[in-house]
Amino acid sequence: MTDAMKDRPELLVRRGPKPAPDEKIDPVEIAPAPREMPTASSPAEPVLGVRTQSSKKIGRPAGKREITVPLGTRLSIEVMEVLDDAVVENGISIRAAVEQAILSRWGKN
Repeated sequence: MTDAMKDRPELLVRRGPKPAPDEKIDPVEIAPAPREMPTASSPAEPVLGVRTQSSKKIGRPAGKREITVPLGTRLSIEVMEVLDDAVVENGISIRAAVEQAILSRWGKN
């Protein structure tokens, strides 16, 4: 080799992938950090992820999910303004307004 070749870095050396530090550790065997339980002297703070009586959802009973399908459509500005007014006046969602309009016009009731 010439002196010029010795000065160049070795670019052609391929490096293989390095294994992850936790490659041989089973994630199931890792114990989660213990939670601190609130004591009677500490103020009662709501625990995230735990549902209390006051945080129950209003509406459908728990466990019953309504099957829905996505609807993507373009509306004229005039129709969108009517829809926005209906949502504000009645305090309902856009979805509820559209569903009520369709059912009142073409529903089988």
